[in-house]
Amino acid sequence: MLNNIGIMYLEEKSYDRAIDIYQKSIGIKQELSDSSGLAATYQNLGSAYDSKKDEEKAISNLKKALQIYELLDRPRDAAGCRVSLGKAYLDFGKTAEAKSVLLPAIRFYEAQADPEYTPTAWGLVGKIARQEGDFTQAESFFKKGLALAQSYDRRETILSLLEELAEVQQKLNKPAEALSSFKMAYALRDSMTEERRLSLIKEMQTRFDVIQKDKDLQISQIELQQRTRQKNNLLLLALLLGVLSIVIFFGLRGRMRANKKIAAQESEIQRQEIRRLEQENKLTALSSMLEGQEKERSRIANDLHDGLGGLLASLKSHIGRLLEGGQDAELASKTNRLIDDAAGEVRRIAHNMMPRALALSGLPGALEDLAQDLRKQGLDCDLEIIGFDPALPLDSTQAVMIYRIVQELSHNAVKHAEATHLLLQLLRQEDRLTIIVEDNGQGFDVKNALQQKGLGLSSIESRVQFLQGTIEWDSVPGEGTTVVVTVDG
Repeated sequence: MLNNIGIMYLEEKSYDRAIDIYQKSIGIKQELSDSSGLAATYQNLGSAYDSKKDEEKAISNLKKALQIYELLDRPRDAAGCRVSLGKAYLDFGKTAEAKSVLLPAIRFYEAQADPEYTPTAWGLVGKIARQEGDFTQAESFFKKGLALAQSYDRRETILSLLEELAEVQQKLNKPAEALSSFKMAYALRDSMTEERRLSLIKEMQTRFDVIQKDKDLQISQIELQQRTRQKNNLLLLALLLGVLSIVIFFGLRGRMRANKKIAAQESEIQRQEIRRLEQENKLTALSSMLEGQEKERSRIANDLHDGLGGLLASLKSHIGRLLEGGQDAELASKTNRLIDDAAGEVRRIAHNMMPRALALSGLPGALEDLAQDLRKQGLDCDLEIIGFDPALPLDSTQAVMIYRIVQELSHNAVKHAEATHLLLQLLRQEDRLTIIVEDNGQGFDVKNALQQKGLGLSSIESRVQFLQGTIEWDSVPGEGTTVVVTVDG
């Protein structure tokens, strides 16, 4: 019974309803240990999934049906299931699998002179031959199927085979035969349409007659009801007044609830707006703080480079004169070396606080200098810069912030992770800038570090927040670290 209902839904193309019916039927068949009915239900369910273009479920259910038929030694049902499975394979473009199940089915039907699925099977192998480019063989298969379908007046199958045959005959440059097949298909389709129209008219007439009878019966009932209604008018009026009072009461209460809900929503919107303004104020304060820090770094760097650096250079010049005069040459030489070390340290500190390459050659040049410094420290450092156009430099504040982020991440890789290899990637795509820093160091527990704000993560996240970007941490203790920062640029 359920299978028949499912078939009805399939014909109406209500596939989800059909699938629901078949799944219920499977449970019942399993409880009743009805193997034959279970196989038929699996076959119908597979065909429904085939119509829904769900390859995995279609093939799976059809294979279950075929397996049960073969266990029950039901070769005729198994052959029919093979045809359904072959159609599914063909629908999903698996011609080799389709052929492997269709040909045994055709051989069985020919041996048994059984026409039930034979025309359909020939039509399917004809489609396979057409897809493989063998139009002559396809024509032969379609003609075999057509002859069988015509002998048993299977009109839907005849129409399908005529249309397929006409298409193949066009490919074979047989215009006359193709035209003949097309005309036959057109005439058959027109006839079937007319039959459906007449059937629909007949069905509508039947429905009209039933409605008319119901209407006559209703008139008789109305006359009886009118006599009864006269006795009940007062009671009905009282009832209506009571219902009206209840409706008014619940209407007013509903309106009050709606007003409360609207007020609550407005209050929530106000709270959200307050939070948004507070966040904007925090961002403004953060922006001012970071910009102030960078200005102070720049001032100190200039003081170190131009002030203390100049004094050290003058002192070195005086020591050089002492060396030339031969006065306490060993002490002067040692002092000279210390001055060289001090001058180098001043340059390094000044560079770290505000690299000159950032002002001279932009972010790419500054990162090149950073990578070179890391290599001098013995680190295997690879730098990749992609998509940067010198004619379109970054905003200076944005460039400084990005440099500080990369600098801090590189510092963590060397100092904390004890990495031996570091990859720096800078990718610019239209209005987006992506920074990737990856090392092979010791890694760390990201969740714990973010909670404790260790390893300079607070500073990094503040700068990313200032840039209104996003940051992703990927690290496992003992397996290295990858950090991806994305900002608008």
